[in-house]
Amino acid sequence: MIEAASRLPCKFELFILHAEPDSEFVRGFLLPAIGMYAADPRLILLSKFVLGRPMLDELMRAVCTSRFTVLVVSRATRADPWSETGRILAGTLAASGAHRLIPLYLDDVDIDLTLRSLVPLEFRDRSEWHTQAAKLRRLLDQPTAPPVRLVCPYPGLEPFGRQQAELFFGREEQVRTLVREIEAGNRRLCII
Repeated sequence: MIEAASRLPCKFELFILHAEPDSEFVRGFLLPAIGMYAADPRLILLSKFVLGRPMLDELMRAVCTSRFTVLVVSRATRADPWSETGRILAGTLAASGAHRLIPLYLDDVDIDLTLRSLVPLEFRDRSEWHTQAAKLRRLLDQPTAPPVRLVCPYPGLEPFGRQQAELFFGREEQVRTLVREIEAGNRRLCII
C-alpha cells in the first residue's frame, strides 16, 4: 500500500501536520511568514480533511499527494496520536526517497532517531523564527511575504477625527455628563 501511495502525483505543495494546540503558531505565524494562507489550494492542513473519511486514509492522502510534509514537533505533538501516526507514515515515505519530511522543532522535546537524521527547521528560539520561515519560503519558491502593517487603535497624540469614529463608542452618557458640566461653567475637569 505504501509503495503504491508513493507513486501518487503531487496535488499539494505542502502538508503541515501539527497538533491542535500548535494551530495558533501555524495559522498566526508560519503561514503568513511563508506567504501562504489556510485556504491556499496548494496547502493541506488537518482542517481540510474530508469529513467522515477514516483519519488514517486522510493522513495517507495528505502525505502521499504533497511535495513536502512539515511536521511541527512540540510537546503537544508527542501527546497527539494522529500527529505521531502521521510522523511514522511520513518518515516511512521519506525513507523511500519519494517524499520529503521536514521536521519543524517548536519545543525542546526528545527527538527520535528518524527525525534526528533529517535536516530540520529550528523554531525553538523565537528570535530565529523569521530566518527559519525564510528557509521554508525559499524551498517552496514563495516570494518574500510583504510586511503586514497592523492598524493601531491608539494613535497616540494624533487628534481623533471622524475617520476614527468606529473605534470609539459606548461612552455617550459620560460625554453628555461632561458637556453638561462644561456648559454649567465647570472649567476644571480631569479626564483620566
